[in-house]
Amino acid sequence: MHRGRKIILLGHCLLNANCKVEGLALYKGCLPELVSFLASNEIAIYQLPCPELTSHGLNRWGQTIEQYDNPFYHHHCATLVEKVMREIKEYHVNGYKIVGVIGLDGSPSCGVDITCSGDWKGAPKSRPYHMVKGTGIFMQHLKDSAQREKIFFPFKGINEENPSSSMAEIKKFIQSHLY
Repeated sequence: MHRGRKIILLGHCLLNANCKVEGLALYKGCLPELVSFLASNEIAIYQLPCPELTSHGLNRWGQTIEQYDNPFYHHHCATLVEKVMREIKEYHVNGYKIVGVIGLDGSPSCGVDITCSGDWKGAPKSRPYHMVKGTGIFMQHLKDSAQREKIFFPFKGINEENPSSSMAEIKKFIQSHLY
């Protein structure tokens, strides 16, 4: 069998919305338009781990980058990224094209250009938050690790508020990095 040798890294919830904080999923399973586009372009999918799920489980509440910006969560993300980068490095040295990474803008962990901010402590009841320019904790660890390994691939975020509306941008991003 032939291998396409093109791989894209996707934020976990793009393939499994069930991992999102209860009430935040905008689709029931995966983002079908994205998966269909990748399959039709013969691009393999590498599902990144969900650092929030693997550290806090399904019954967590939404948090902001300020709550996750602590040594324990950084260590957790760094540990996850270490495993991811070992696999990506193996693909890279064997001639595979890492097309890029698609993250979820608005996420305090997987945001690429936009993250969720709110400098408050304690229970989350009616605490204010807002979107700000910035990279989520997990994505920053992934970017830094790739740079240290000298494996360069681009990052792009899907608009978390309405992922389907940003698909035109995502498709253009992917097509521009295929070759």
